[in-house]
Formats: sequence, C-alpha cells, structure tokens
Amino acid sequence: METKETKNIQLKLGGLSCSFCASTLEKAFGKKEGVKKTTVSLAHNEILVEYEPEKLTPNDIKSTIKQLGYTIRNPDKLKAFEEQKQEIKLKRSKLFFAASFTAAGLLIMIAMLLGFVQTWFVWIMMALSLATVFGPGLFILKMAYQSLRRSILNQHVLLEFGAFSGLIGGTIGFFIEHFPGIEFFAVSLFITTYHILSDFTSLKVRTKASQSVNNLLKLQPSTAKVLRNNKEEEIPVEELNISDLIRIRPGENIPVDGKVAEGSSSVDESIVTG
Repeated sequence: METKETKNIQLKLGGLSCSFCASTLEKAFGKKEGVKKTTVSLAHNEILVEYEPEKLTPNDIKSTIKQLGYTIRNPDKLKAFEEQKQEIKLKRSKLFFAASFTAAGLLIMIAMLLGFVQTWFVWIMMALSLATVFGPGLFILKMAYQSLRRSILNQHVLLEFGAFSGLIGGTIGFFIEHFPGIEFFAVSLFITTYHILSDFTSLKVRTKASQSVNNLLKLQPSTAKVLRNNKEEEIPVEELNISDLIRIRPGENIPVDGKVAEGSSSVDESIVTG
C-alpha cells in the first residue's frame, strides 16, 4: 500500500517461467535497501514493488529486473502481446538448436552402446556440450550468475552447477585414461537442453493461461448503471463507490461484485465454471 513515505511501481514482465522465477525476484528485492514489499503475479506476468523514493528510483528497480534476466514489457496490451509472441519465437529457436545438438550427442551415445567407439567422439561431445551451454543456454548462465551474486539459490544456479560439473568431468577425461569423459560431457549437454525445454514449455502453458484470464477480464463491462438521487447514470466502473446501487437488467453483464439489494434473477456462470 502506497503511503506518504513510499511509492508503488507496477510493471509487466517477460521471461517468467515458474514459481521459482517469482521467488527469485521477491528474494532479490527483499535484499535491496529501500524496498518495503514485492509481489509477483505469474498469471498476469506483473510485479508490484513498494519502495522508498529517497533510497530507490524506478530506474533502479527496472535495472535489477533486467540484471536478473527478465524483460520489462510495454504496458499496452497489444504491444505486450506482440512482445510475448517474439519471446516465444526466440525461445523456440534456442530449443531447436539445443535439441539438434542433443540429437547429435544421443547418436554418439547410441553408437557407443552398440560397440562402435572412436577416439574423436570425445571431441565432438565436448564441442556439442560447450555449444549448448554457451550458446542457447547462455541466458541460464547469466541468470544463475546474477542470482548467485545475490546469495539466491534457484533452479538456474543448480542447473549450472550440474552443467559445469559435467564440463569439468569431461575435461578430466582427457588426462585420466578410461575416465568416462564423454559421459560427463553428455550430462552437461542433456541437462542444459532439458532446462531450455522446460523453460519453453512453461512459457507456452503460462501464455495460454494468461490469455485465457485476459479474455475473461475483457468480458467485464467498462461502465455501470448507477442509481443516484433516484436517477440512473451510466458511469465508468472505476468511478463506482462501495455504497452505490447498481441496476442490472436481464441479459446484461455484471460489472462488479456486490450484494443483491432488490429484485431477483439468475446468473449464467458457465463462462467461468465451465
């Protein structure tokens, strides 16, 4: 709640994929001086920050969000929708490259299981794992770094621990005979691709859910017929007061929540309940 000592800033975000992302943002701002309260909504891809303007500026807040690997979307719904489509397109291309590298690595692993082993396999697997971690998976590494420097342990940090452990293990295989270096590189490759896949999938699911919620919100009337001084006036719903009496005729949509003061009717709730 905004007071004389604090202000609120509400922003549309891109890049949120799960509850861990929301938790990362809340923890990061919780450690930031001047922030009183932070709330992240995954359903609406929004963040609300209550802060002290003497210690923090809106640009500081936006900078922190971008450093953590998330984007700030245009508040205009149409432009935000276009940005969301671009985000899905970008993540799909990253998944395509990662999946292609993983398919090549999987063929090498199958060949080894069938007894066809070549000394150059380890070099190919190393190249594939490095290309995936520092190529389509680079955004995960950046997010993990920004989280770790703020002492936040999340899925990005854990993934990079696993990925770099695989890279280190694979490198050791060059110096120790019979050490499973190829398998270590494969672990780095597979878990990075898995994270890219889960990130893309969760974005698709959330985007669809968010669009469904927005479609429901669009059904809310922008105006309401209110009775004041025994006269009916049509005013924007934002101008309604708690004590206002609203007239709703058969067939009309209900603009706001309230109690029935007079009359009776039935309400079709199938659009919400299914």
